Amino acid sequence: MKNYIKEIRTEKGWSQDELAAATGTTHQQIHYLETGKRKLTWEWLQRLADALGCHPSDITDGPASAIVPKDEQEKALLGLYRGMDDSAKSKLMGYAQGISENTSPIKGKKSS
Repeated sequence: MKNYIKEIRTEKGWSQDELAAATGTTHQQIHYLETGKRKLTWEWLQRLADALGCHPSDITDGPASAIVPKDEQEKALLGLYRGMDDSAKSKLMGYAQGISENTSPIKGKKSS
């Protein structure tokens, strides 16, 4: 299965040794994970995402920087969204829906 470990790691300017140290493993394990010689389990996804400061989906689907956004604001928003927990994502979605409907997210009042 294709993954984006190497791309995210190099984007941060890290070597395999640095990522290995951050995840408590060896550079050889990181190499195996990057090349698909070792299976990328949920536990590995969590360890790598925590170390790299990204969402696990960035590792499997590609980092926000790999998505071709319409503009820089869209790219920044996607990066922020992927770093949020579920509660924050839910709040943001409610707020965004309120804005798109030209209403305040508080009790559906019209914005002025």
